[in-house]
Amino acid sequence: MIYFTIIGTRDSFVDIKDPFKTCGAALTIFMNYREDIDTVYLFTTKTGVERDQLYKEAADITEKLMKRQNKKLKFSQVELDFVPSPIDYMTVFHEMMAKIKTIMEEDNVLNIEKIINITSGTPTMTACWILLKQAGILPNSTLVQSFSKEIQRRRGKAVEEVNLDIENLPKIESRESIVHHLKRETLKTERLQEEIHIQDIHNKFSNLVGKSPCMTSLKKEILRLAPTDQRVLILGGSGTGKELVALSLHQHSNRKDNTFLKWNAGGKSSSAIESELFGHIEGAYTGAHKDRLGYFQTCDGGTLFINEIGDMPLDVQQKLLDAVEYGHIIPLGQDEAVEVDVRIVAATNRDISSMVQKEEFRLDLLTRFQGKISIEPLRNRVEDIPDLVMRFAPEVIFSKECVEAFKKEDWNSGNVRDLKNTCDQAKTIHKETPIERGDIPPIATDALKSQVSDTMPQLPLPEGVSLDDLLNNIRCKYEDRAIRRNNNNMAEAARKDLNIKPATLQRSIQRRKK
Repeated sequence: MIYFTIIGTRDSFVDIKDPFKTCGAALTIFMNYREDIDTVYLFTTKTGVERDQLYKEAADITEKLMKRQNKKLKFSQVELDFVPSPIDYMTVFHEMMAKIKTIMEEDNVLNIEKIINITSGTPTMTACWILLKQAGILPNSTLVQSFSKEIQRRRGKAVEEVNLDIENLPKIESRESIVHHLKRETLKTERLQEEIHIQDIHNKFSNLVGKSPCMTSLKKEILRLAPTDQRVLILGGSGTGKELVALSLHQHSNRKDNTFLKWNAGGKSSSAIESELFGHIEGAYTGAHKDRLGYFQTCDGGTLFINEIGDMPLDVQQKLLDAVEYGHIIPLGQDEAVEVDVRIVAATNRDISSMVQKEEFRLDLLTRFQGKISIEPLRNRVEDIPDLVMRFAPEVIFSKECVEAFKKEDWNSGNVRDLKNTCDQAKTIHKETPIERGDIPPIATDALKSQVSDTMPQLPLPEGVSLDDLLNNIRCKYEDRAIRRNNNNMAEAARKDLNIKPATLQRSIQRRKK
């Protein structure tokens, strides 16, 4: 226990021959707690015009008398500078606060139990002890007062602990404490506001399921691009939901009350594409028995979603470029151009950059798309799978193990579409107990998956193959797959999928780099 005491006027009158009959509050309180005290801080004061240090001699005598009771006591004498006056509140409070905070921090006594003599010194000093305790600058402390000999005889005790834990007594916080509290509350508020903001974003998309980080980023990007009327290219694998993203762009745009049309360029000839996109007049070609409005005219004022734009022939790409660039089209068989106001949103599952390099896709057409949205495959957002399963089959009860199996499964062939097809298969099962993964019949794309794993090497093996190299190759592929599945979180990949320690996986990755 630590004992804090100021040496005041009464403490300087001690009679060294009979100290405990003549002592002031400093010794009286010490004697009551001497069994528990191991450290003492004696505060002397510097005050007055002459800047005299008061009660230094009394402090030395007090220290000597206390050591008679316990030779192992640790002592520190601390000078308080109360110039010009020991009753000036601003001077006394700031000096006491500065010295106490220094002791708390440098001597590392913040969490140690303390008793404080509030009787010695001026009333100003007593008030400051109380303020410092209530401000939290003196934690784990007890305020103690002593009485005169007359009151001691009348009350039957020499000292009394002051209880400030009473109803409606205000707490006082230091400026630093208030600032720290405000920063902490501000941070909590900012986090709460961000959570509310993110939840508000998700609430705007009833058709895009998932709250994973990549889905949150996707929805933010849609909200950023939707009102701009920019042409947007959507990139993503088969079954990732490109059409849903295109529809969301339209629904959050200024064209939401106008037409949204989807059109697929895959597997069509140039003439068929031109006729469908730009329309034709009667007699434009054999079989054109009447005028036909193309998708551009039908969608005037709205949004046209061109899916699989990467499959569009180069000659049609040029005509699409003119429509995009100048805002007009020429129907087949017609000489005059028709002005149209159509926002183009396109999508492809092909590597568009590679196609440009191979001159399979026009660079000038690609540059006309100001915005780009990339959709992550399902393997990069497995935390969304439980929500997707609930959306696709709310009436089916899946076991926890089944949902976990879904998270570890390879959905590369069809991504979310494959998961939906699997959930549709589960709807055909009539079972009272929760459905396990093995209960669900296979879907068509399961035929694309290896019986063991699509990462396992296939026989026949080449002659002279090294078994060590083969096993090392398999291990590396499994490690890479587990890391991807866990969003590059190596610790999770090691524990959840590979059943090894994270350090073991880290060493394996490092060996590969050598």
